Amino acid sequence: MLDFTYVWGPFLTFFWYRLCSFNCMKTSRYLLIFLFYFLLPMNLIIGQIILTDKKWENAQTIKVLFMNGGEEEKRLFKIAINRWAKYVNLNFQFHSLDKDLWFFPKEYKVDTIRVQFNKDEGNYSPIGTSFNIGTFKKINYLNISESIKEKNRFISKASHEIGHALGLYHEHQHPDAPIFENEEEMLGMCKFVFFLDISKKEELKKCRRNLEGIPSEDILKYNFKISSFDPHSLMLYEDLIREPKGFFNTGLSLRDKIFISKEYPFEHVFVIEDIEAMHEIDQDEELNWILAEYKHPICKFIKEHDKLFLIKNSNKKKVKVEMRNLLSIDTYYPICGR
Repeated sequence: MLDFTYVWGPFLTFFWYRLCSFNCMKTSRYLLIFLFYFLLPMNLIIGQIILTDKKWENAQTIKVLFMNGGEEEKRLFKIAINRWAKYVNLNFQFHSLDKDLWFFPKEYKVDTIRVQFNKDEGNYSPIGTSFNIGTFKKINYLNISESIKEKNRFISKASHEIGHALGLYHEHQHPDAPIFENEEEMLGMCKFVFFLDISKKEELKKCRRNLEGIPSEDILKYNFKISSFDPHSLMLYEDLIREPKGFFNTGLSLRDKIFISKEYPFEHVFVIEDIEAMHEIDQDEELNWILAEYKHPICKFIKEHDKLFLIKNSNKKKVKVEMRNLLSIDTYYPICGR
């Protein structure tokens, strides 16, 4: 549902301020000034889309159940979870499904994000509490199909799907998203960029479910909470936008973090300055993680003057390539090691 302060907040605050200039005590006027300059911007800066009816209960414990997968897949997925965890008042407990069981344990049918790593299924996730299923319902789950050889890409895709598991929709489905001129352009994107056979009913349904914008009437009907479009959101497919997201294009945007921290607030509520400082630390840690994880006898990443380079030292020559964004490292690194 639309938050009226996104649109009417500044107008009403100004109106009250002018009214108080004649009728209120001086301290009341200062209180309204504080509201305008410090509290309302928290609402005005954020973007993202969340289906509020599918949110988890704040401060609840959520089980993360690995239904299959090896230790490395689980490790990388936990890193992705932790990128969200510091901004949401939710407790995550990790479990692995006992392969010897001939039935599915009922305790994992509720309050559980079920995870599989099936290479032939693509990346997808139910929305929020859609993971809660009845006794005879089909077992749904979040799936990651990425290779563990491309670690950074794996974590990025997992982080995106975890966003869905927290209740978030795609940012490019925002009613104000400047993505498609018309339906023909959207269908062309499905066909030529995502290689979907839109002549098939299921493929066309998948196309519309993932790319079609949310109609304005559905925002109120289905209780969406929505605000300004964020072109840097992790929940936005970078393939769809004309302007690149920037260097840190594999992780949560600042506005992703601001938004989700408001939806699942801690007892000590973060202010924007807190999240900005945390965001800078996150980016440093992300770079340091890449430097530590990507190791090869002749290839390595180095930081120089806030830039990231891939260096190849071989007997024949030395090659140095600047990484324009973090998504590109899993493109260049395998080539470097050949």
